[in-house]
Amino acid sequence: MGNTGDNEELVTLLENVADEVSTIEADITCFGGHIIAVHNARQVKKDTILTLVIAFLIIIVVIFFAF
Repeated sequence: MGNTGDNEELVTLLENVADEVSTIEADITCFGGHIIAVHNARQVKKDTILTLVIAFLIIIVVIFFAF
């Protein structure tokens, strides 16, 4: 628990290998608890960055119009 950063390397390696081995006839996908945790962490990171950027822009606009 709590080692999602270490799992990121493993999942990235598995995704790269799956992409290299996959062909038109066969598609390789990976699933499991570690992969789900890594994908959730990636999504939370993207959502947090997006939320901070939007909040920052709103704050700048409010300050601009307030003064």
